[in-house]
Amino acid sequence: MPCSGSRVRSSKDIRADHLLVVEDDVDARELVAGSLRDDGYNVEEAGDGRDALAAIIRDRPSLLITDCNMPNMTGNELVARLALDERLRSIPTIVVSTQKPSSLPDNVIVFLTKPFKMQQLRAAVRDCLARHATPTA
Repeated sequence: MPCSGSRVRSSKDIRADHLLVVEDDVDARELVAGSLRDDGYNVEEAGDGRDALAAIIRDRPSLLITDCNMPNMTGNELVARLALDERLRSIPTIVVSTQKPSSLPDNVIVFLTKPFKMQQLRAAVRDCLARHATPTA
């Protein structure tokens, strides 16, 4: 599912973006977060939806990448909570899971089925950040 939108930023601007990676599997989370850090992104990590929601309220990310199946608060519950909050519903979101849910809120821009290739995630991150860029002064 491609991103839609018309605002585009340069690669230099994109690198300053703050990403939040939410995954309960520590190894998978560290692999994704480390790879995105290697690409120059500022990456924060959370182990479940509850910790992610607290992180989002504390420091709104440019992009959310979340797994679906997690303890305490699932990725689906997290995305649904964000969709209900006027201040947070515009956060572009990439959902990764072994099974695609029957429906996804509008703030879910991309769904990737696990296992996925890092190149797929990197491309989705670049595309979503470029297309959902906030205008710079």
